[in-house]
Amino acid sequence: ASSAVIAGSKVFVSPPRDLLPGEAYSLVIDESAFEDRQGNPFRGLEHGNYTISTAARMRFRQLGRGNWGDPELGLSGQRLASGAAVSSSNDIFLFGGRNGTAGASGGSVLNDVWRLRTLREVKCASSFIEPTNCSAQECSPDGMGGHMLG
Repeated sequence: ASSAVIAGSKVFVSPPRDLLPGEAYSLVIDESAFEDRQGNPFRGLEHGNYTISTAARMRFRQLGRGNWGDPELGLSGQRLASGAAVSSSNDIFLFGGRNGTAGASGGSVLNDVWRLRTLREVKCASSFIEPTNCSAQECSPDGMGGHMLG
């Protein structure tokens, strides 16, 4: 029992609970759910015709140890408390952390930033480039030119 909000020619569908990671979901919409202004019925979506997957499309594996090291400086390349983030354009950033090399001072911080341009498309159903006709109670601008429920 999802909730749906109609905004112009767009339909925002919100599941009753958060989607679980690593799953595939099928959206089913009965053919009597919508009709256009001339009274023509929506043809409906049957099970399997429209799916949403939360499975990771990129997987990482460790290539070895010491990849961040510098033998000339005697640094083994160990780090801890580093971070990672994915930008709105699907670029992956790895940054900073603390130097975990033996003998490093306790407060030494790494200030490097590494970026991977994934070149993957951004597909977000809650953001549209063109304006929608939704009211303030139904959706709001997301600050990046699109709209979102909430």
